[in-house]
Amino acid sequence: MSHEDQACVDRMIRARRTEKVLAKEAIAYTWPQEEIQAGDALVQSALAVAGWTPFHYPLEPQGRVEPWQVYLLRQLDATRLADRIEADEAIRSEAGKIPALLRGCGSLALVYEEPDTRIADLEKRATVNREHLMAVAAFAQSLLLALQARGLGTYWSSGGVLHSEVVKQWLEIPPGQNLVAAVFVDYHLESPPGTVERVPGKLRESRTTVENWTRVIELPAGPLPPSGDGA
Repeated sequence: MSHEDQACVDRMIRARRTEKVLAKEAIAYTWPQEEIQAGDALVQSALAVAGWTPFHYPLEPQGRVEPWQVYLLRQLDATRLADRIEADEAIRSEAGKIPALLRGCGSLALVYEEPDTRIADLEKRATVNREHLMAVAAFAQSLLLALQARGLGTYWSSGGVLHSEVVKQWLEIPPGQNLVAAVFVDYHLESPPGTVERVPGKLRESRTTVENWTRVIELPAGPLPPSGDGA
């Protein structure tokens, strides 16, 4: 990898920022459809690149090896989901800002982990599924960076009301899958004044330097003492 490539990767990591795009009312038809479609194409290519994220165990026999599953909602469907959530009395009180996020995004990528339930040995199953979860989280980060490289904004949400079994049924998401990241994608499209609010993440400026969370471990030369009490 060249110095230019390294610098590019460094810029993507540093430049990516959390920003909530909130729209209280549906604004789907104020955006030119050709611009939405162009954003959709960028998201699709970012997903394909993120698919190169490493993982340790294959997911079998599900028909694929990757432990992640992505459910993608385009802008209009995200708006329809917001309407459904707000119309449902059973979950409306749990919705919080999710409907506004759904209406403000260009698209939503729901990134799920699919645990392996076929392993009889419970300890081995726990190990494999822990590895699956870490791989899916890494996939989410790869996706954030791929979207950033394409000029798109992102907000990684833990999901809130999107964890609801009601919402999963609407989206026909199989039971047993675990939502790891709800990635709201901002296409940076121009909106009528007052329809969209942009809220930056709260923790970005609180970050500390690498010295605060890195400790170099130095082991003495020669054989290490035996483990245990040494008795």
